[in-house]
Amino acid sequence: MPLTAMRDWLTAASKAAYDSADVAHQEAEEPRDETAVNPARRAIVWRGLKNSSLLEDVGQLRPGDTLVLPAEAGGWSQLGHVPLAPPDPAENPEPLSSEPLANIDLAEQAFEKLRQRRIARIFGYRVAQIPSKGDFEPLRDYLNSDQLDLTRRALRELIADFVASEQCPDVAFWESVSRVIDDRYQVDRYGDDVAGIVLKSLRKDSGLESLDEDSGEDELSERGDLRRVSLEDHTADVMRNVSTFCHRLGLESVREPLRLAARMHDWGKCDPRFQAMLIRGDLAAAWRQPRLWAKSDRATSSRVERETARRRARLPDGFRHEMLSMQLAELALENREAAMRDLVLHLIASHHGHARPWAPLCDDPESIDVEMTEAESPLQLSAQWRVEHLPEQLGSGVVERFWRVVRRFGWWDAAFLEMVLRLADHAASAHPSRSIEFAEKLEEVLV
Repeated sequence: MPLTAMRDWLTAASKAAYDSADVAHQEAEEPRDETAVNPARRAIVWRGLKNSSLLEDVGQLRPGDTLVLPAEAGGWSQLGHVPLAPPDPAENPEPLSSEPLANIDLAEQAFEKLRQRRIARIFGYRVAQIPSKGDFEPLRDYLNSDQLDLTRRALRELIADFVASEQCPDVAFWESVSRVIDDRYQVDRYGDDVAGIVLKSLRKDSGLESLDEDSGEDELSERGDLRRVSLEDHTADVMRNVSTFCHRLGLESVREPLRLAARMHDWGKCDPRFQAMLIRGDLAAAWRQPRLWAKSDRATSSRVERETARRRARLPDGFRHEMLSMQLAELALENREAAMRDLVLHLIASHHGHARPWAPLCDDPESIDVEMTEAESPLQLSAQWRVEHLPEQLGSGVVERFWRVVRRFGWWDAAFLEMVLRLADHAASAHPSRSIEFAEKLEEVLV
């Protein structure tokens, strides 16, 4: 999304909705009088686990940022397409009902698949579902006021009775609330004059489906099934998924560059320090491994444990394996046609959300030699070369390549091609044997 358009929308500027063709162009941004984000459109700027924050002022927004927006704020009629979305509340004064909003508000699903713990948010229209008079008045009053309290037993009983009553309009949701509070749980209030609570179970539920964590953090190349996955096997899975997606989505014209990007997207994991982090060992242990690994066999651990593993492996803070993948792929693609090369390298660099257009900073003065042995012919980069050719420095080609791809394909098609590789990677990471099923679900949403 162009930065100017995003800033206008976040501040609810009176300027007409941004309207442009799907082509790249440059537009000088006029000085703006209002920079505070409209409270109804306040968003989270996602910059990884350590640097994410609540966006208060559009001056804090940077090119390449990822925003997490509240579903009730709407905006999809102006900012892009959301499958199965209801009428846009940014343009429609009528309040959204629960059913269409549930089609796009996936916070609970995302949390449960990522953390394997149950969660339920009760706010807004959910609170309004509870009768204001009668047997359930105490429950509604409790949700509306942080001055009231209920014992855990009383809360369980009230919600159970509400689910069993004829007054419950959304049994599936309130049953999910019951499942959260069946065991040990915590209660958080929204605060800031927002009525409602967030319920989170304190125990992991092995019955919940687990997904590979793609938070943008390299230390999270982990799987939920405790099985280490080799780079060779993971790459084969991603390439197969890409071929399936291209066939089903009518992308045969870009199948070859997408498959090349899939083949090379994780080459940067050959850095011995990254391998050491995956096995929770040191460099000596990494060098003794019989093969290169793509996914750890460790269950999702705490931030402290991940940081300890990173430090032990001597991997620099902020290391991005996809940037090293891109540099190794540049060697392998030297003789390829320029447009093909641009697309492949951009897809590799952006498959975790970076390089749009900027590569993230990484201070790595003690870089080490790397060798990618699983290419057609071994590829090598010396420590000295890596220190002198940082992906984030001007002249690396990352920024210029992004703009060439956008000019060639347009804003939306460029992002669509990135999505194909990214989702192929997600499917291979989460469920190698169910990748075809994932492709079928994707096709249902997009067709």
